[in-house]
Amino acid sequence: MQFLGFINSLDKRTSWSFFGFLLAIIFGCTSLYTEFFKDQSPRLGLEVLSNEPVLDVREKLADLEVFYQSQDIAKSGKTISVLIVRVANRGSADILNNYYDSKVPLGIRVGVGTIVKADVSDASIDYLRKVAVAIKNETSVTLAPVILEKNEWYVVKIIVLHSIENTPLVSSEGKIAGQREISVSFPNEEISKNSLLYNVFSGSVLTQIIRVLFYFLAGVFLLFFILILPSEIINSYQKSRRKKQVARFKEKSKYPISQFDEFIFSAYVRRGLKEVKMLISMAQSEDYLRKFSDVWYGGWFTDETRDSLPMSESERELSSRRHNLKPREVMIFDEMRSNSFIEQKNGIWEAVPDRLNVATSFLKYIEIADGG
Repeated sequence: MQFLGFINSLDKRTSWSFFGFLLAIIFGCTSLYTEFFKDQSPRLGLEVLSNEPVLDVREKLADLEVFYQSQDIAKSGKTISVLIVRVANRGSADILNNYYDSKVPLGIRVGVGTIVKADVSDASIDYLRKVAVAIKNETSVTLAPVILEKNEWYVVKIIVLHSIENTPLVSSEGKIAGQREISVSFPNEEISKNSLLYNVFSGSVLTQIIRVLFYFLAGVFLLFFILILPSEIINSYQKSRRKKQVARFKEKSKYPISQFDEFIFSAYVRRGLKEVKMLISMAQSEDYLRKFSDVWYGGWFTDETRDSLPMSESERELSSRRHNLKPREVMIFDEMRSNSFIEQKNGIWEAVPDRLNVATSFLKYIEIADGG
């Protein structure tokens, strides 16, 4: 796989692992985001959870009477609605008492109707249940300047008397240090109205950049744990098994084992039996080795006379291209040559008999042991 090859090449070029490289990217990006981009301000907002009438009678019924303060609201074309408003800090900083402007108190303004009652009905913590206070007048509710830490909230229930033809409108009042305005949102309506694509791609350009970066890194980690990690575990098990087979062969081999034979054993441990077969096949192929004889010595020789001077690197590269040798073939040839698996005699490369005997014997032993 190209991706695995990229990881291996990255590991070879650096002194630290690819996994460590990813961690460095993650922590580096997190530090940059926290230092330069992350919003460190509070974000107090009013979240209108419900705005529903308690009584909704569109037709006048002669026998229906609904009284409030001695007034028949049904016959006068009025109704009562209950507003449920959550006051929440959705920012990344806490809101302290001195963040509130005492000259412009925090409040909830109702644009249509008269406020009959207002109180705090719920809160995220006991502290807010005790100290959060809602003081009403006819058209607004003043809220106490309480400490609101990140993601803390309290709920204000407001009962409004208004015309049956209108719906109460909610707006905010007051000023909080660190934010330009106090927003009013409708979470339940926004969830139902927003499409899937909107939810996926909503947000600022910075949000999209961070989202793409996060998804990419998450995908890399997921790929690592699902594909690469199991593959590495299997590969490690196979290498351990192959090492044991090599050790058993050395004990039983009828041929003397030298340090140069470790080339074949290492190739088997790293890449398996196919690698051993390929090395033996290449070492036994006269046509294949003759190509490298031409590459190394230019092919300027006869049975009687040969050029003993090796070619330069540039000449060798040009000759390799002329003989259509692939980079992997050149690499394998270099490995066989440097590990004395092949030797040069009279300008021609050929397999070293002792090495070839051990290799072919080892191949037969493994095929029998694996039942092949």
